[in-house]
Amino acid sequence: MKILFLSHTAAGGEFVVGSHQLSKQFTSQGHEVVHLSPPVTPAHLTLLQKTPFERVRFQRWLKSGDVINQVTDIIPFSLMPWGIATRLGSGSDIFGFFLKFSALRQLRKYKFSNPDVVLIDEPRLGYLLQYFSKAKIVYRPTDIYHEIRNDPSIIEAEKLLIPQVHGFIATSEPVRQHLNRLGVEDVLLLQNGVDLDHYLNFVQSELDLPPEPRAIYAGALDHRFGFDVVRSAALQHQGISFLLAGPVEEKYKTAFNDLANVHFLGHIKYAELPNLLSQCQIGLLPMSDHPSNLGRSPMKLFEYAAVGLPVVSTATPELERRQLPFVFLAKNAQRFTENLQEVFNADIQLMSQQAKQSAMNESWASKTITILNYIYSK
Repeated sequence: MKILFLSHTAAGGEFVVGSHQLSKQFTSQGHEVVHLSPPVTPAHLTLLQKTPFERVRFQRWLKSGDVINQVTDIIPFSLMPWGIATRLGSGSDIFGFFLKFSALRQLRKYKFSNPDVVLIDEPRLGYLLQYFSKAKIVYRPTDIYHEIRNDPSIIEAEKLLIPQVHGFIATSEPVRQHLNRLGVEDVLLLQNGVDLDHYLNFVQSELDLPPEPRAIYAGALDHRFGFDVVRSAALQHQGISFLLAGPVEEKYKTAFNDLANVHFLGHIKYAELPNLLSQCQIGLLPMSDHPSNLGRSPMKLFEYAAVGLPVVSTATPELERRQLPFVFLAKNAQRFTENLQEVFNADIQLMSQQAKQSAMNESWASKTITILNYIYSK
């Protein structure tokens, strides 16, 4: 079967997202997969010097694609960035018109003009759906996008793609409720998973890390991250080494200059994450009060769990709904700090076993089977 992903994130960058995991699993199961993400535009030229992955995206467009984890990943080109298109009128129509020439040409190159299935998680690419009339189309939003990007025009893009879609998959209950508000009643709730093979079968090697005990966060360090929560916890737990792994702006780092137990590790390659996580004692999920966090289905949750880490997290309605025994939820910074101590006072070995067992039930491989069964039912 030919499966096309229209995704919000190109493969091979700093972050591995759900569409990358699913496309890899579908390929391993014998399907042909092409992964297409938002275009490069003339506006991106200004980022080439300071953003290395933008150079990669331009090179991938020039090469008409690349193969990553046996998946063909392509980047189209558009003269019109989304932001300008929305100011001129219908963002989806204008943006899509300039995008389609490059996108469809590259798909023809890989004989993917007529895929059997299209899985779309980027509503700004919805204009392309009209060219796949024979495909089963599934919209799989992974967040409440207009809140993340502070861009109400994305809601209009969602409204335009909904009539063309055969099925809907939400990665969290808030995302499902968002689709319900847009008039979609039948939505499959399927939370993000974990690549068990990656996190269970890795080469262990000793790393030069700050002293134990270690609490770690690995992921995006931006406006959705609870820097104030971590600072409060680090002040009250001077004996814990707080490891923050991920790209981060200098303005965030300077707020921790007076704390010797907070360590910014920079970007850690995905291949190196299991070994790093395995040498820590607690996984951290501190989130800011930004409204976009309400719809998150954190991929790090089960990645921490797969290596046996109990998790201390900011409370969200989605995480409260799941009621996971190895996750300690906090509604404020002080409770987050107290939860860290509770973890060390508890039976960590038992929590580690509970975490690993939970992860075993959340593999990406099993989720691809669920998605295929859902598609076949449509």
